[in-house]
Amino acid sequence: MDQVLNNVRSRYLAGEPTEALALCAEHVKSGAPVGPHLQLLHGILQVLEGESAEGEANLRAVIQIPPATTDWASDLALGHFLTRDFQASKALLEEIVAGPDADGVAYGRLGATFLALDDQAAAKEAYREAVRREPGRAEWHHNLAVALVREQHLEEALENLDAALRLKPDLSAAQASRQRVLISLERAEEAVAQMEEQVRKSPEDAGLRLHLARLLELDQRPQEAAGQLREASKLDEESLAPYLEVAGLFQRWGMRPQALKALKRAESKDPEALPVLDAVAKAQNEMGHHKAAMATVEKGLELHPDARQLKFTRALIYNESDDFDTAEKELRALLEVYPGDGALLSTLGLTLMWVGRIDEAIECFEQAAKINPMALAHMVTARALPEDPAAVERMERFAANTLLPDDVRAAMGFALAELWQKRKDYDKAFTHVNEANRLAHKTIVYDHKTFSQQVAAIMKIFSADFFEARKDFGDPSERPVFVCGMPRSGTTLVEQILSSHPEIHGAGELPLMPTIVRLMPRALQVNKPYPIGMRRINNAIAKGAAKYYLGNLDLIDKDARFVVDKMPHNFLYLGLIALMFPNAKIIHLQRDPRDVAVSNYFQNFKTRHGMLGYAFDLADMGHHLNDHARLMAHWHEVLPVEIYECNYEELVQDQARKTAELLQFVGVDWDEDVLAFHKTERAVRTASVWQVRQPMYQTSAQKWRRYEQFLGPLDEVLLEPPAPQVRTQSSG
Repeated sequence: MDQVLNNVRSRYLAGEPTEALALCAEHVKSGAPVGPHLQLLHGILQVLEGESAEGEANLRAVIQIPPATTDWASDLALGHFLTRDFQASKALLEEIVAGPDADGVAYGRLGATFLALDDQAAAKEAYREAVRREPGRAEWHHNLAVALVREQHLEEALENLDAALRLKPDLSAAQASRQRVLISLERAEEAVAQMEEQVRKSPEDAGLRLHLARLLELDQRPQEAAGQLREASKLDEESLAPYLEVAGLFQRWGMRPQALKALKRAESKDPEALPVLDAVAKAQNEMGHHKAAMATVEKGLELHPDARQLKFTRALIYNESDDFDTAEKELRALLEVYPGDGALLSTLGLTLMWVGRIDEAIECFEQAAKINPMALAHMVTARALPEDPAAVERMERFAANTLLPDDVRAAMGFALAELWQKRKDYDKAFTHVNEANRLAHKTIVYDHKTFSQQVAAIMKIFSADFFEARKDFGDPSERPVFVCGMPRSGTTLVEQILSSHPEIHGAGELPLMPTIVRLMPRALQVNKPYPIGMRRINNAIAKGAAKYYLGNLDLIDKDARFVVDKMPHNFLYLGLIALMFPNAKIIHLQRDPRDVAVSNYFQNFKTRHGMLGYAFDLADMGHHLNDHARLMAHWHEVLPVEIYECNYEELVQDQARKTAELLQFVGVDWDEDVLAFHKTERAVRTASVWQVRQPMYQTSAQKWRRYEQFLGPLDEVLLEPPAPQVRTQSSG
């Protein structure tokens, strides 16, 4: 058994975990005795190779047995590390390095433990000692570089990454880290050129093309990256990696249909592969195809009944389907098996936050933050600002770590901006939000000229004459209430007020109108996108669209007299809405455009509906606000349906009067509950999730003045909005 133990350990330390695990499994299968040290190694290797449930069971069985040798103690420390007991890992390793037998492995593991405990300086020194004791081991140079990057010592980090790659040219982690460091040092061209040279020398190497694709994406060249991934797939037709990579690239750039297409190709290669099934389900879920996503998950669980990632994805689908109770049960069941999983804790926290259980959500985020600093960002979203200066410093380092993906750094940057804003350090807040938007904007495809052209086309087609010729169109139903306007203009607040009335149901941001608009060209038998071809619409098509819409409202709530759809960008579709529902109630929110701009700029929007690409750039924001204003002025001139203009500033200053006007416009009697809207229990998943749980407040008015000195790009393009011709509600 000692020989097997030594062979397994040697293989693992030589960077061959798969082979080491195979040796372990073969020994266990033979029925030969398995001592505690070998069982410990078996568990470690299973966890590292993705067999988490079996591996953690093996670790739990032996992790409390006192080690008999230094090697055993070092491996036991790794076992504690993998089960997230970092203090136990640290205690064992510090005891080892205090003795005469400490090797580079012990110092390397100690460095990883210090990183997990967020002791950057100690981690760096431990890795330095690992390099000193084993200078020929590439992994120690790479890990030291990681620690150096966290402290922004990029040049020294690059030296160690070069050393790592001289020792092990195929060390993929070091290759990826080096590329990111070069880009951080504004040497992207050098990085691309070096990798392109390698590809020229070995054009048949699919792995090199994968690396080049990742680098091209980092350099904001997604189309070239996709091309390299396609070449890689041709070179290695059996591998799923190129398809998964190209799908991930398309998803990061908001190109979800293309991502799903790539995943379907991977699925055709291996329809039972767990990574493919999980990726397909996630992509379907993000596109709003929840039933298809759930079917994919259930298929996967039939093939892989213990797959944790599929069960986690199922919980995500329940959340996206607004089935928060089932999502909570699923997440809690997973946490019983994996109590220290930071992603599970954070997701449970978000689920609880969306349904208004803020205190419970914060508890989850606090637990998760011990494992993953990103949970600190979720705490900020829940308005639980970390008071510990060390926690804030940890967030700052996380946001500055150039080895992390841009979207992760951006998310932390947005959280830091909110944190410093709450602490009234507005310069720091804007510094963080500017950098967060810069990082997020890299993968945003948005052209303000294209949007302006779309608005112009809408205004040209939907004229007064257009509506006069179609005045008898549509369904007479009065159920739909459309609350629209720019995001962050108060649409969620108005919906929460209305949904506090017993006759009104708040349905949130329904994707129904965007779906109808997307399908309209097919119904009109035209090959161009909306609004082209709308002059061909007839009453049957308008009524069919209304029937589809009302049928979906019935699925949401059959009993409420009115149902509120507060998709903000429905302001684009008010012409079609007027054709579908000539008796619809339309409420449009107005707010100081500079406050709208700043509030949007401070939000880390997910551009799921393809409408929020402008929010990451102040100039784009100004153009979008201008287009929104001129389109609303147009609707007031031509629309045969009344629009109630609700001014956000007036609403927060005179809640009772403006609320009474809103209820009168909708057509319901006064009810006192609407003044206590923040007590209404309903799920809210928009950026206003916290605000609608509070009583009315006025602190958001004139918020832009805090940042006036930074708003030059916005001011250069923002026009004074034209005053809409507001028609008063008829007394009849």
